[in-house]
Amino acid sequence: MIKSMIVGLFALGAVCVASHADACAVFFEKPNYEGRSYSADAGSSVPRIGNGWNDTISSIKVASHCTVAVYEDPNFGGEPLTLSDDASTLGIWDDKISSFYCACWY
Repeated sequence: MIKSMIVGLFALGAVCVASHADACAVFFEKPNYEGRSYSADAGSSVPRIGNGWNDTISSIKVASHCTVAVYEDPNFGGEPLTLSDDASTLGIWDDKISSFYCACWY
């Protein structure tokens, strides 16, 4: 029973990792890529972050050959913060992101 639970948890973890593998960017609720995560596909244009993610993002991983522009206000309002590399912390942008656009070139 315990062996099957461990195998099941490992499989679940593999699914989570695989879901981030093709992501343009992965947003995390805590600094240093910890806590819940939310993946964005290339070409994602999200004018209003929902599902409990508005103003909760504290770190971002950005895939190679990708850029994510994040905005403090809904509908891409305000000056963007544009990232092409991972950000383990967001400084003054911590818990302030309300919309984003993610693009990749291959």
